[in-house]
Amino acid sequence: MGIALLRMGILTWIAVAHGQQTLINLPSPDVTPRKKLFLLHETQARPWSPEPYWATSNFIVYGLSSNVELGITLYELGVPKQEFSAVAMGYKWSQPLFRGPLSRWNLRTVLGQMLTFSLHGHGKGLWTYLMGSLQVPMTKTRLSAGVTFGPRALFGGDNPSGPLGVNTIAFIGSAEQPVTEWLDVVVEWFSGEGHEFAYATPGLVIHVGNWTFVVGYKFANSEEEEHTESLIVEVGTLL
Repeated sequence: MGIALLRMGILTWIAVAHGQQTLINLPSPDVTPRKKLFLLHETQARPWSPEPYWATSNFIVYGLSSNVELGITLYELGVPKQEFSAVAMGYKWSQPLFRGPLSRWNLRTVLGQMLTFSLHGHGKGLWTYLMGSLQVPMTKTRLSAGVTFGPRALFGGDNPSGPLGVNTIAFIGSAEQPVTEWLDVVVEWFSGEGHEFAYATPGLVIHVGNWTFVVGYKFANSEEEEHTESLIVEVGTLL
């Protein structure tokens, strides 16, 4: 119990003020600037036993307005074949809630939906996430929390699919902390077990001009899935 609390404390302290379109896998409260493109490549690598693998996801995001972005993502192509590879397209809307003195807390409501199509015969579905976000003025720490409804086409798992292909409902949360002008520390979490996103993932986010670099490690929520843990490396750029 003590080790678990220590681990959660470290993860909570650990990706914000600089802003980006995703944290690691969890969507960020930030939105791509209007008429700009954000491109991101992600590699997940587990070169050690048991069950080594390599997988990649790639994101293209376009800023439609100050509050809305459109995106298309190719999820989880890899070696060996990743069973729940999918292509997804959709939007994210991020709305500030207050003006005036309260605006310094950067309170936001974030809603996103992605229509997903399995590349390996698991059908299609609609991924929806809804969360709230705030930023502590003194420390610039940003905290986000909400809920996600994931389709089997993307989230996998053994639960039967319901309306819109959804078979997973999970809590989502993140903490982001700027350390310097170019370095942030981040952690994100999807609750649950037995689905493709059931991990706590801390990481470092490095900003160099219009480029973003992420290095992280995903920890499985259950001991039975520790053999799926891996390193994560991302490279993104704003055009």
